[in-house]
Amino acid sequence: MDRLRDEYAATLHQELAALREEMGRSWQAVVGDLHRDLEEQREAFEASETAERDALAPLFDRLAGALEDFTAALEAERRHRSGQAELFECLVRELVVASVASTSGPARVVGGSINAQVGAIDPPPIDLALLEKAPDAELAVGTPVEVRSRFRDGWSDGFDIAEIVIGTGPRRFKLTRRSDGLAVPLLFDESDLRRRMTTSS
Repeated sequence: MDRLRDEYAATLHQELAALREEMGRSWQAVVGDLHRDLEEQREAFEASETAERDALAPLFDRLAGALEDFTAALEAERRHRSGQAELFECLVRELVVASVASTSGPARVVGGSINAQVGAIDPPPIDLALLEKAPDAELAVGTPVEVRSRFRDGWSDGFDIAEIVIGTGPRRFKLTRRSDGLAVPLLFDESDLRRRMTTSS
């Protein structure tokens, strides 16, 4: 009886070992197949991704080119509108200046001589630094000034400084028309203003 039981146990042990070995081989085969499937899917995905990227690259290039063209067009439009705004401001300023009678003739040459006669006395030297610094001390709020007309190349009287605007750049000036106190809707550069010239009788 014991012998039969030992033989049965030994047979059962052999069958279990064989089954375990077979299951191990089957599991390795399943894992190997799964690994190959995953590797094939990865390669297929990479190939598909590469193909899509290659197909989208020209589209992105065209899009980048279109954006560059659009940016250039916007910049050109900005420059065009800026030029129009400057022209409009210049025209408005000349209209304002033309509304007041000009008090002086064409611009005069300061220093030097034209068609000088022999033996003429040379004029005294002119301190240009003093001429440039003088307006800084004279142009203040309430100062009567003349405005340069770029079209007529002269100066027009009839304005007073109402406000001095100081920003990051050169200071600019707001004016009022002396005849009626009307505020001029523009800002003037200091180079376009000078203190009112008094005429001698």
